[in-house]
Amino acid sequence: MQQQDYWPERLIQLFRRANPNGMEKEYYPAYNILLTRVFTFDEGFVVAPVTEPLESKMSIDFTVGYQYIVEENNKPIFFVEVKAAHLLTSKATRKNADRQMRERFEYLFDQCPIDVLYGVSAFGAHICVYYATKQEGVIHPIIIEDHANLIVDAAPIDRWDIDILDVNGRNRLNEI
Repeated sequence: MQQQDYWPERLIQLFRRANPNGMEKEYYPAYNILLTRVFTFDEGFVVAPVTEPLESKMSIDFTVGYQYIVEENNKPIFFVEVKAAHLLTSKATRKNADRQMRERFEYLFDQCPIDVLYGVSAFGAHICVYYATKQEGVIHPIIIEDHANLIVDAAPIDRWDIDILDVNGRNRLNEI
């Protein structure tokens, strides 16, 4: 992965230009540029946006999810799920994002050619890093189970405590 000391100001402006109360698609250009800077074609990576139904195709109403998959030799090694920034405050949306990440791991894990598959759940520029190792096969962060009679914050907001636009967040992303 390409080490970057900084994000270009134009990239930061792309993130900041997205309407904080807008739709997730406003972040797609920024993530496309960011990922192709970190995972460069010259180093053997391909960054590919992917759309796919999230629910059964048997239903007329199904949601299309948009994700980025980073591949090396046509095998997934990293993926990103993007959501709108303002949705981060919703327990239900975070829970659904967490579930979606775990479903992606189930789908991509066996195809991953390296020892660790990483995924990022992004709400705007705030990210939560997920990973699973081939050795233990456990998805981190560990799932918080629901309770039938209690309101459980199954995906606490502090999991998305990495801001990729600041130095620490940029460094954390470059560590992957």
